[in-house]
Amino acid sequence: MHFVITIQTLCKCQSFVIIVTIIIIIIVVVVFVVVFVVVFVVVFVVVVFVVTVVFICISIRIIHIIPISVMMNTILMLIIIRVIITYVFENNNYSHNI
Repeated sequence: MHFVITIQTLCKCQSFVIIVTIIIIIIVVVVFVVVFVVVFVVVFVVVVFVVTVVFICISIRIIHIIPISVMMNTILMLIIIRVIITYVFENNNYSHNI
């Protein structure tokens, strides 16, 4: 009986309920953002790797000057990865600031 009374008094206290809901919402949002970023980065890296390998194979068959095509492909890939990663992390920073 005493336990029930303490729970009721806690529930009557609005600030306690608000704090608990805010904590739960923050935890859910953080977990969702982390999972989304990890999945996005993994999928993106795999896709970029596959596309780059295919592109390098095609360009090696088409162009006889292998080093130039490989260099261009790797430079292009690095630039794309860098842009996407900075974009993702900037978005995360904005969402955390809000």
